[in-house]
Amino acid sequence: MIGPIVDFPHLLKQITPHISADTTLPVINGVRFEADATHLYAIATDRYTMAVTRRPVHRGTAAGWSAFVSAADLKAVRSFATLTRMTPLFLDLSAGGQCLSFTAGAMALAVPTVNLSGARRIDWRTFIADAMRAVPNLTTELDLNPTFLGRWGSAARNVPLTVWGAGPTKPLLIACGDDFVGLQMPVQNRDTKSPSRQSALHHLWADALTTAPAVQRAA
Repeated sequence: MIGPIVDFPHLLKQITPHISADTTLPVINGVRFEADATHLYAIATDRYTMAVTRRPVHRGTAAGWSAFVSAADLKAVRSFATLTRMTPLFLDLSAGGQCLSFTAGAMALAVPTVNLSGARRIDWRTFIADAMRAVPNLTTELDLNPTFLGRWGSAARNVPLTVWGAGPTKPLLIACGDDFVGLQMPVQNRDTKSPSRQSALHHLWADALTTAPAVQRAA
């Protein structure tokens, strides 16, 4: 058993927008929880964005474990976390790994884990590490899906987002505080032979930005 987990409802809020809705791909249709001696991690992705958040734990596990909970079963977990939000929360993975339990005081919830044996796991550590090591180098415009951008609003709570990228074809790294990081892939269908959007917009807006209308005063 690990815990207590601080602010677990917000942890779920941070990663829920990044869960894939594709039920035919169970490896991304849910949340992966990972535990070690010092932290609980939660990871979600739909391949276009990825979010990783963590919380420190006083009682960790030296051996470590990971468990995947489907998006369908996560609904019950969210309800339980909201109901018990004022009570310290602990997590425990069953001996066989088939069940993940959430305990808060006298209340408990157990949900099944998804058996992903044989499925290719998302190597989130490598993706995040590569993006963190990359030297910021956005010397040209980066095209981003605005719908995906909206997902990052759930990460922040009166804390600014820090953003950088290694280039227009590389994932944009988005960090919030010390315990949340994520990636967003840029839109890749730009015509590289076309003029840059900066140049095009400067031309289209040139008159509007240099000429102000005459001010007429009422009689």
